[in-house]
Amino acid sequence: MKNYILILALACSYLLHGQSANVVELPLLDVSRLISQDQSVGAQRISAARELPDNSAEFGRWSNDTNADGQSQSVWSISFRIGGAPGLGLFLDQVALPSGSYLEWSASGHAGKVFTQADVSSEGRLFLGFVGGDSGQLRFYTIAGSEDQLPFKLWRIDQIFRPELYKPALAKDFGDSNDCQVDANCPAGDGWDDQKSNNARLMVVVAEGVGICSGNLMNNTAENGRPLLLTGFHCFDGFSPLYDLWAFDFGFRFPTCGSTDPNPPPFVTYTGSDYLAGRRENDFLLLEITDTDFDADFHYFAGWDRSDGNVDGDLIIFHHPAADVQKVSTGDEGMTVFGGSINWDNGVVTPPNHHFRMNLNLGNAEPGSSGSTVFDENRRVRGHINGGVITCPDSDPFLWIGRLHLAWTGGGTPNSRLSDWLD
Repeated sequence: MKNYILILALACSYLLHGQSANVVELPLLDVSRLISQDQSVGAQRISAARELPDNSAEFGRWSNDTNADGQSQSVWSISFRIGGAPGLGLFLDQVALPSGSYLEWSASGHAGKVFTQADVSSEGRLFLGFVGGDSGQLRFYTIAGSEDQLPFKLWRIDQIFRPELYKPALAKDFGDSNDCQVDANCPAGDGWDDQKSNNARLMVVVAEGVGICSGNLMNNTAENGRPLLLTGFHCFDGFSPLYDLWAFDFGFRFPTCGSTDPNPPPFVTYTGSDYLAGRRENDFLLLEITDTDFDADFHYFAGWDRSDGNVDGDLIIFHHPAADVQKVSTGDEGMTVFGGSINWDNGVVTPPNHHFRMNLNLGNAEPGSSGSTVFDENRRVRGHINGGVITCPDSDPFLWIGRLHLAWTGGGTPNSRLSDWLD
Protein backbone atom coordinates (compact mmCIF):
# COMPACT_ATOMS: atom_id res chain seq x y z
CA MET A 1 0.00 0.00 0.00
CA LYS A 2 1.57 3.28 -1.11
CA ASN A 3 -0.02 6.42 0.28
CA TYR A 4 0.87 10.05 0.19
CA ILE A 5 0.83 11.17 3.81
CA LEU A 6 -1.48 14.13 3.34
CA ILE A 7 -4.91 15.22 4.44
CA LEU A 8 -6.79 17.80 2.38
CA ALA A 9 -10.10 19.58 2.66
CA LEU A 10 -11.75 20.21 -0.71
CA ALA A 11 -14.29 22.72 -1.87
CA CYS A 12 -17.93 21.78 -2.32
CA SER A 13 -20.96 23.71 -3.51
CA TYR A 14 -23.96 24.12 -1.24
CA LEU A 15 -27.35 25.69 -0.80
CA LEU A 16 -28.11 28.10 2.02
CA HIS A 17 -30.55 26.27 4.27
CA GLY A 18 -31.95 29.12 6.30
CA GLN A 19 -31.21 31.79 8.86
CA SER A 20 -32.75 32.83 12.15
CA ALA A 21 -31.73 35.72 14.39
CA ASN A 22 -28.02 36.10 13.70
CA VAL A 23 -27.45 32.44 12.85
CA VAL A 24 -26.54 31.28 9.35
CA GLU A 25 -27.56 27.64 9.03
CA LEU A 26 -26.11 25.41 6.33
CA PRO A 27 -27.07 21.85 5.38
CA LEU A 28 -24.92 18.93 6.47
CA LEU A 29 -23.03 17.51 3.51
CA ASP A 30 -23.41 13.89 2.43
CA VAL A 31 -20.42 12.19 4.04
CA SER A 32 -20.70 9.00 2.00
CA ARG A 33 -20.59 11.01 -1.22
CA LEU A 34 -17.55 12.96 -0.02
CA ILE A 35 -15.74 9.77 0.95
CA SER A 36 -16.55 8.32 -2.47
CA GLN A 37 -15.03 11.41 -4.07
CA ASP A 38 -11.93 10.89 -1.95
CA GLN A 39 -11.56 7.37 -3.22
CA SER A 40 -11.79 8.54 -6.81
CA VAL A 41 -8.89 10.97 -6.42
CA GLY A 42 -6.77 8.96 -3.98
CA ALA A 43 -6.84 11.53 -1.19
CA GLN A 44 -8.34 11.65 2.29
CA ARG A 45 -10.03 14.93 3.08
CA ILE A 46 -10.77 16.20 6.55
CA SER A 47 -13.45 18.67 5.51
CA ALA A 48 -15.35 20.16 2.61
CA ALA A 49 -15.01 23.90 2.05
CA ARG A 50 -17.66 26.22 0.68
CA GLU A 51 -17.82 29.91 -0.06
CA LEU A 52 -20.33 31.99 1.86
CA PRO A 53 -22.86 34.08 -0.07
CA ASP A 54 -22.18 37.79 -0.41
CA ASN A 55 -25.14 38.70 1.79
CA SER A 56 -24.03 36.60 4.78
CA ALA A 57 -23.08 39.66 6.81
CA GLU A 58 -26.70 40.83 6.76
CA PHE A 59 -27.46 38.24 9.43
CA GLY A 60 -24.98 39.69 11.91
CA ARG A 61 -26.10 41.92 14.80
CA TRP A 62 -24.56 44.90 16.59
CA SER A 63 -24.65 45.37 20.36
CA ASN A 64 -22.96 47.57 22.94
CA ASP A 65 -20.47 46.39 25.53
CA THR A 66 -17.81 47.61 27.94
CA ASN A 67 -14.22 46.37 27.74
CA ALA A 68 -11.92 45.45 30.64
CA ASP A 69 -10.86 49.10 30.98
CA GLY A 70 -14.43 50.27 31.36
CA GLN A 71 -14.55 51.83 27.88
CA SER A 72 -17.60 51.54 25.66
CA GLN A 73 -17.25 49.37 22.60
CA SER A 74 -19.42 48.01 19.84
CA VAL A 75 -19.67 44.27 19.20
CA TRP A 76 -20.82 42.69 15.95
CA SER A 77 -21.61 38.98 16.09
CA ILE A 78 -22.79 36.24 13.79
CA SER A 79 -23.13 32.49 14.29
CA PHE A 80 -22.85 29.59 11.87
CA ARG A 81 -24.40 26.17 12.30
CA ILE A 82 -24.16 22.95 10.31
CA GLY A 83 -26.23 20.49 12.31
CA GLY A 84 -24.30 17.31 13.09
CA ALA A 85 -20.90 18.57 11.89
CA PRO A 86 -17.97 17.69 14.19
CA GLY A 87 -16.15 20.95 13.47
CA LEU A 88 -16.20 24.20 11.50
CA GLY A 89 -13.50 26.48 10.09
CA LEU A 90 -13.93 30.12 9.08
CA PHE A 91 -12.11 32.32 6.55
CA LEU A 92 -12.33 36.09 6.01
CA ASP A 93 -11.19 38.22 3.08
CA GLN A 94 -10.49 41.93 2.54
CA VAL A 95 -9.61 42.29 6.22
CA ALA A 96 -8.59 45.78 7.38
CA LEU A 97 -9.22 45.99 11.13
CA PRO A 98 -8.89 49.45 12.71
CA SER A 99 -6.39 49.96 15.51
CA GLY A 100 -7.77 48.59 18.76
CA SER A 101 -10.26 46.31 17.01
CA TYR A 102 -10.11 42.54 17.13
CA LEU A 103 -11.96 39.35 16.16
CA GLU A 104 -12.86 36.27 18.18
CA TRP A 105 -13.88 32.92 16.65
CA SER A 106 -15.14 30.28 19.04
CA ALA A 107 -17.34 27.25 19.49
CA SER A 108 -20.72 28.37 20.73
CA GLY A 109 -20.69 29.08 24.46
CA HIS A 110 -16.89 29.05 24.76
CA ALA A 111 -14.08 31.59 24.72
CA GLY A 112 -12.10 31.64 21.51
CA LYS A 113 -8.82 32.79 20.05
CA VAL A 114 -8.39 36.53 19.42
CA PHE A 115 -7.12 37.89 16.09
CA THR A 116 -5.90 41.39 15.23
CA GLN A 117 -4.73 43.04 12.02
CA ALA A 118 -1.25 41.68 12.76
CA ASP A 119 -2.62 38.18 12.03
CA VAL A 120 -3.93 39.10 8.58
CA SER A 121 -2.03 37.79 5.56
CA SER A 122 -0.24 39.88 2.96
CA GLU A 123 -3.27 39.38 0.70
CA GLY A 124 -5.72 40.70 3.30
CA ARG A 125 -7.03 37.23 4.20
CA LEU A 126 -7.44 35.50 7.54
CA PHE A 127 -8.00 31.86 8.52
CA LEU A 128 -9.42 31.73 12.03
CA GLY A 129 -8.95 27.99 12.45
CA PHE A 130 -11.32 25.15 13.32
CA VAL A 131 -13.64 24.94 16.30
CA GLY A 132 -15.25 21.76 17.60
CA GLY A 133 -18.95 21.06 17.29
CA ASP A 134 -21.58 22.04 14.76
CA SER A 135 -21.78 25.73 15.74
CA GLY A 136 -19.33 28.59 15.77
CA GLN A 137 -19.61 32.28 16.60
CA LEU A 138 -17.64 35.20 15.20
CA ARG A 139 -17.40 38.41 17.24
CA PHE A 140 -15.93 41.69 16.05
CA TYR A 141 -14.99 44.18 18.79
CA THR A 142 -14.40 47.80 17.84
CA ILE A 143 -14.65 51.37 19.11
CA ALA A 144 -18.18 52.48 19.96
CA GLY A 145 -19.76 54.39 17.10
CA SER A 146 -17.94 52.46 14.36
CA GLU A 147 -20.93 50.46 13.20
CA ASP A 148 -21.22 51.80 9.66
CA GLN A 149 -19.33 49.12 7.74
CA LEU A 150 -17.56 45.85 8.53
CA PRO A 151 -13.83 45.96 7.78
CA PHE A 152 -13.82 42.41 6.38
CA LYS A 153 -15.77 40.06 4.13
CA LEU A 154 -17.17 36.70 5.23
CA TRP A 155 -15.49 34.45 2.69
CA ARG A 156 -15.56 30.69 3.35
CA ILE A 157 -16.60 28.08 5.89
CA ASP A 158 -15.18 24.55 6.14
CA GLN A 159 -17.10 21.58 7.49
CA ILE A 160 -15.07 18.74 8.97
CA PHE A 161 -16.48 15.37 7.95
CA ARG A 162 -13.67 12.99 8.95
CA PRO A 163 -13.45 13.30 12.73
CA GLU A 164 -11.46 10.06 12.87
CA LEU A 165 -8.67 11.89 11.05
CA TYR A 166 -8.96 15.35 12.51
CA LYS A 167 -10.59 16.42 15.77
CA PRO A 168 -10.71 20.20 16.22
CA ALA A 169 -9.05 21.40 19.39
CA LEU A 170 -7.21 24.45 20.67
CA ALA A 171 -3.97 22.90 19.44
CA LYS A 172 -5.36 21.41 16.25
CA ASP A 173 -5.12 17.62 16.64
CA PHE A 174 -3.47 17.33 20.05
CA GLY A 175 -3.16 13.74 21.25
CA ASP A 176 -4.64 12.06 18.18
CA SER A 177 -1.64 10.27 16.69
CA ASN A 178 -1.35 6.49 17.01
CA ASP A 179 -0.15 4.87 20.22
CA CYS A 180 3.06 3.56 18.65
CA GLN A 181 4.30 7.10 18.02
CA VAL A 182 7.14 8.20 20.31
CA ASP A 183 7.42 11.68 21.84
CA ALA A 184 10.33 13.72 20.48
CA ASN A 185 11.84 14.15 23.95
CA CYS A 186 12.01 10.43 24.68
CA PRO A 187 15.50 8.82 24.78
CA ALA A 188 15.57 8.25 20.99
CA GLY A 189 15.54 12.03 20.55
CA ASP A 190 18.15 12.87 23.20
CA GLY A 191 20.92 15.11 21.92
CA TRP A 192 18.94 16.30 18.89
CA ASP A 193 17.45 19.51 20.29
CA ASP A 194 18.66 21.63 17.36
CA GLN A 195 17.00 19.38 14.82
CA LYS A 196 13.76 19.31 16.82
CA SER A 197 13.68 23.10 16.77
CA ASN A 198 13.75 23.35 12.98
CA ASN A 199 10.80 21.01 12.44
CA ALA A 200 7.38 22.63 11.96
CA ARG A 201 3.78 21.53 11.73
CA LEU A 202 2.07 22.99 8.63
CA MET A 203 -1.49 24.04 7.97
CA VAL A 204 -1.69 23.90 4.17
CA VAL A 205 -4.36 26.27 2.86
CA VAL A 206 -5.48 25.92 -0.76
CA ALA A 207 -8.42 27.42 -2.62
CA GLU A 208 -10.20 24.09 -2.29
CA GLY A 209 -9.59 23.52 1.43
CA VAL A 210 -7.00 22.81 4.10
CA GLY A 211 -4.40 20.10 4.70
CA ILE A 212 -1.69 19.21 7.20
CA CYS A 213 1.98 18.39 6.64
CA SER A 214 5.37 18.84 8.30
CA GLY A 215 8.56 20.60 7.19
CA ASN A 216 12.04 21.72 8.23
CA LEU A 217 14.07 24.92 8.07
CA MET A 218 17.06 24.50 5.74
CA ASN A 219 20.38 26.31 5.96
CA ASN A 220 22.01 27.88 2.90
CA THR A 221 25.68 28.36 2.16
CA ALA A 222 25.45 32.05 3.08
CA GLU A 223 24.23 30.99 6.56
CA ASN A 224 22.20 34.18 6.75
CA GLY A 225 19.13 32.89 8.60
CA ARG A 226 16.86 33.10 5.57
CA PRO A 227 13.66 31.21 6.57
CA LEU A 228 13.72 28.52 3.87
CA LEU A 229 11.47 25.55 4.64
CA LEU A 230 11.48 22.18 2.88
CA THR A 231 8.31 20.09 2.71
CA GLY A 232 6.47 17.79 0.27
CA PHE A 233 5.15 18.81 -3.15
CA HIS A 234 2.12 16.55 -2.71
CA CYS A 235 1.04 18.70 0.25
CA PHE A 236 -0.74 20.86 -2.33
CA ASP A 237 -0.43 18.93 -5.60
CA GLY A 238 -3.59 19.14 -7.71
CA PHE A 239 -4.95 22.15 -5.85
CA SER A 240 -4.52 25.93 -5.85
CA PRO A 241 -2.26 26.94 -2.95
CA LEU A 242 -2.89 30.15 -1.01
CA TYR A 243 0.63 30.48 0.35
CA ASP A 244 -0.11 33.68 2.26
CA LEU A 245 -2.35 31.66 4.61
CA TRP A 246 -0.06 28.70 5.28
CA ALA A 247 0.78 28.44 8.98
CA PHE A 248 4.02 27.05 10.47
CA ASP A 249 3.97 25.89 14.11
CA PHE A 250 7.34 25.47 15.85
CA GLY A 251 8.13 23.98 19.24
CA PHE A 252 4.93 21.97 19.63
CA ARG A 253 6.31 19.12 21.75
CA PHE A 254 6.08 17.74 25.27
CA PRO A 255 9.03 18.82 27.44
CA THR A 256 9.34 15.27 28.80
CA CYS A 257 8.92 11.73 27.48
CA GLY A 258 5.47 10.21 27.66
CA SER A 259 3.80 13.20 29.30
CA THR A 260 0.21 12.67 30.41
CA ASP A 261 -0.51 16.39 30.68
CA PRO A 262 -4.05 16.88 29.31
CA ASN A 263 -3.15 20.38 28.15
CA PRO A 264 -1.31 20.96 24.88
CA PRO A 265 2.16 22.51 25.18
CA PRO A 266 2.71 26.05 23.83
CA PHE A 267 4.12 26.70 20.38
CA VAL A 268 5.04 29.59 18.09
CA THR A 269 3.13 30.13 14.84
CA TYR A 270 4.29 32.05 11.78
CA THR A 271 1.82 32.74 8.98
CA GLY A 272 2.53 33.39 5.33
CA SER A 273 5.05 32.13 2.78
CA ASP A 274 6.29 32.45 -0.79
CA TYR A 275 6.83 29.61 -3.25
CA LEU A 276 10.46 29.31 -4.33
CA ALA A 277 10.80 25.89 -5.97
CA GLY A 278 9.08 22.54 -6.26
CA ARG A 279 8.79 19.45 -8.44
CA ARG A 280 6.33 16.57 -8.47
CA GLU A 281 8.87 13.95 -9.62
CA ASN A 282 11.07 14.68 -6.59
CA ASP A 283 8.05 15.50 -4.41
CA PHE A 284 9.79 18.50 -2.85
CA LEU A 285 8.55 22.00 -2.14
CA LEU A 286 10.74 24.86 -0.92
CA LEU A 287 9.03 27.85 0.68
CA GLU A 288 10.20 31.03 2.33
CA ILE A 289 8.33 32.08 5.47
CA THR A 290 7.28 35.73 5.11
CA ASP A 291 5.91 36.46 8.59
CA THR A 292 7.74 39.58 9.82
CA ASP A 293 7.77 38.15 13.35
CA PHE A 294 10.12 35.35 12.30
CA ASP A 295 13.35 35.64 14.30
CA ALA A 296 16.22 33.52 12.99
CA ASP A 297 18.02 33.71 16.34
CA PHE A 298 15.40 31.42 17.87
CA HIS A 299 15.69 28.67 15.26
CA TYR A 300 18.19 26.13 13.99
CA PHE A 301 18.72 25.73 10.25
CA ALA A 302 19.44 22.19 9.11
CA GLY A 303 22.64 21.24 7.37
CA TRP A 304 22.39 18.91 4.38
CA ASP A 305 24.34 16.45 2.25
CA ARG A 306 23.51 16.14 -1.46
CA SER A 307 25.76 13.16 -2.10
CA ASP A 308 24.59 10.44 -4.48
CA GLY A 309 24.03 6.79 -3.57
CA ASN A 310 22.78 4.88 -0.56
CA VAL A 311 22.91 6.28 2.97
CA ASP A 312 24.52 4.18 5.69
CA GLY A 313 24.11 4.21 9.46
CA ASP A 314 21.44 5.37 11.85
CA LEU A 315 18.69 7.76 10.75
CA ILE A 316 16.24 9.98 12.62
CA ILE A 317 13.09 11.95 11.75
CA PHE A 318 11.10 14.50 13.77
CA HIS A 319 7.54 15.00 12.57
CA HIS A 320 3.92 15.80 13.47
CA PRO A 321 1.73 12.77 12.68
CA ALA A 322 -1.97 13.69 12.61
CA ALA A 323 -0.91 17.25 13.53
CA ASP A 324 -0.05 15.98 17.01
CA VAL A 325 2.82 17.05 19.26
CA GLN A 326 6.22 16.37 17.74
CA LYS A 327 7.26 12.71 17.51
CA VAL A 328 10.48 10.87 16.64
CA SER A 329 10.99 7.89 14.31
CA THR A 330 14.27 6.09 13.65
CA GLY A 331 15.91 3.57 11.36
CA ASP A 332 19.12 1.62 11.99
CA GLU A 333 19.67 0.13 8.52
CA GLY A 334 20.42 3.26 6.50
CA MET A 335 18.50 3.93 3.26
CA THR A 336 18.81 2.30 -0.15
CA VAL A 337 17.94 3.83 -3.51
CA PHE A 338 14.76 2.23 -4.83
CA GLY A 339 15.31 1.37 -8.49
CA GLY A 340 11.68 1.08 -9.53
CA SER A 341 8.93 3.57 -10.15
CA ILE A 342 6.23 4.19 -7.52
CA ASN A 343 2.54 4.22 -8.42
CA TRP A 344 0.80 6.43 -5.88
CA ASP A 345 -2.86 6.05 -4.98
CA ASN A 346 -3.77 9.36 -6.68
CA GLY A 347 -2.44 8.26 -10.07
CA VAL A 348 0.95 10.01 -9.86
CA VAL A 349 3.88 7.84 -10.96
CA THR A 350 7.34 8.65 -9.60
CA PRO A 351 10.23 7.76 -11.97
CA PRO A 352 12.76 5.06 -11.01
CA ASN A 353 15.61 5.90 -8.61
CA HIS A 354 13.90 8.99 -7.21
CA HIS A 355 13.32 7.63 -3.71
CA PHE A 356 15.08 5.93 -0.86
CA ARG A 357 13.42 3.09 1.00
CA MET A 358 13.83 3.53 4.76
CA ASN A 359 12.99 0.70 7.15
CA LEU A 360 11.88 1.82 10.62
CA ASN A 361 12.80 0.32 13.97
CA LEU A 362 10.95 2.91 16.10
CA GLY A 363 7.74 4.82 15.48
CA ASN A 364 6.19 5.37 12.09
CA ALA A 365 4.52 8.15 10.10
CA GLU A 366 0.91 9.15 9.55
CA PRO A 367 -1.05 11.75 7.61
CA GLY A 368 0.57 15.02 8.62
CA SER A 369 4.12 13.62 8.71
CA SER A 370 4.78 14.31 5.02
CA GLY A 371 7.62 16.69 4.28
CA SER A 372 9.69 16.06 7.42
CA THR A 373 13.38 15.56 6.71
CA VAL A 374 15.56 12.52 7.41
CA PHE A 375 18.86 13.22 9.22
CA ASP A 376 21.83 10.91 8.83
CA GLU A 377 24.26 10.09 11.64
CA ASN A 378 26.27 13.22 10.70
CA ARG A 379 23.12 15.29 11.43
CA ARG A 380 22.64 16.27 7.82
CA VAL A 381 19.43 16.15 5.77
CA ARG A 382 19.46 13.44 3.09
CA GLY A 383 15.79 13.49 2.04
CA HIS A 384 12.22 13.98 3.23
CA ILE A 385 9.12 11.84 3.83
CA ASN A 386 6.88 11.25 0.80
CA GLY A 387 4.85 8.21 1.91
CA GLY A 388 5.12 4.49 2.51
CA VAL A 389 3.51 1.81 4.65
CA ILE A 390 2.05 4.17 7.21
CA THR A 391 -0.12 1.89 9.35
CA CYS A 392 1.00 2.04 12.94
CA PRO A 393 2.00 -0.34 14.30
CA ASP A 394 2.98 -2.51 11.35
CA SER A 395 5.04 -5.68 11.11
CA ASP A 396 7.26 -4.21 8.39
CA PRO A 397 7.02 -0.40 8.48
CA PHE A 398 8.96 1.54 5.88
CA LEU A 399 8.92 4.96 4.28
CA TRP A 400 9.54 6.35 0.82
CA ILE A 401 12.02 9.21 1.15
CA GLY A 402 12.55 11.81 -1.58
CA ARG A 403 16.26 12.09 -2.40
CA LEU A 404 17.91 15.46 -1.76
CA HIS A 405 20.55 14.55 -4.36
CA LEU A 406 17.98 14.61 -7.17
CA ALA A 407 15.98 17.57 -5.83
CA TRP A 408 19.21 19.58 -5.95
CA THR A 409 19.11 19.70 -9.76
CA GLY A 410 15.38 18.94 -10.04
CA GLY A 411 13.92 19.95 -13.37
CA GLY A 412 16.86 22.15 -14.36
CA THR A 413 15.26 25.55 -13.66
CA PRO A 414 15.39 27.79 -10.56
CA ASN A 415 11.75 27.12 -9.69
CA SER A 416 12.20 23.33 -9.95
CA ARG A 417 15.48 22.73 -8.09
CA LEU A 418 17.07 23.44 -4.70
CA SER A 419 20.54 24.50 -5.83
CA ASP A 420 19.63 28.13 -6.60
CA TRP A 421 18.26 28.67 -3.08
CA LEU A 422 20.46 26.56 -0.80
CA ASP A 423 23.74 27.33 -2.55
